[in-house]
Amino acid sequence: MSIHNIAFWVCAFFLIGVFGASIFYQILIVAVGAFLISFYFIFLKKYWLAALALFIIAGAFYYQVADRFQRNVNIPFGSQSEFTGVVGELDQSVSAQKIVVGLQSPYSGKISINAKRYPDLSYGDLIKIKGVVNKPLATSENYYAKNNVFAVMSFPEINIISHGQGNFIKSKLLDFKNKLEANFKSVLPSEKA
Repeated sequence: MSIHNIAFWVCAFFLIGVFGASIFYQILIVAVGAFLISFYFIFLKKYWLAALALFIIAGAFYYQVADRFQRNVNIPFGSQSEFTGVVGELDQSVSAQKIVVGLQSPYSGKISINAKRYPDLSYGDLIKIKGVVNKPLATSENYYAKNNVFAVMSFPEINIISHGQGNFIKSKLLDFKNKLEANFKSVLPSEKA
């Protein structure tokens, strides 16, 4: 069997597991279904499909973990709040910056923040944020949800507490990317960089 066929069936069974878990909400029911499908393929003497059918369980497990993460979001909506979080994503422009912050205890979840250009933030900065947290508009809610972002803020007060709180490897990769972009911008005209 070729690699692309194996990849197709792995993805297909994984997605069947995600679909099954989203309907039944019980990983045990999906696991029993996966074993029944495996036994059916064993009966047909298609042992490779029987083994790949176990990816149904992997898909169901993935769905359960993602669903549990989304249910454990604790964000104070609609009121003036003060909390701390770590900068996870950052997009800076000349006049503003858009950041995604992972909240620290006692809150949990991710917030997308449109902020002033300064203070100059970077990945892994621990920051204190003060402002009003809102739910995303209904038209953009799914856009944010795909990145596990469940709240938005516009131009809150931000103070840097410390640096270097993010993942070390990701931090070094982002530093390398930023240096590479700076080199391209210094050598190439802006429209080609």
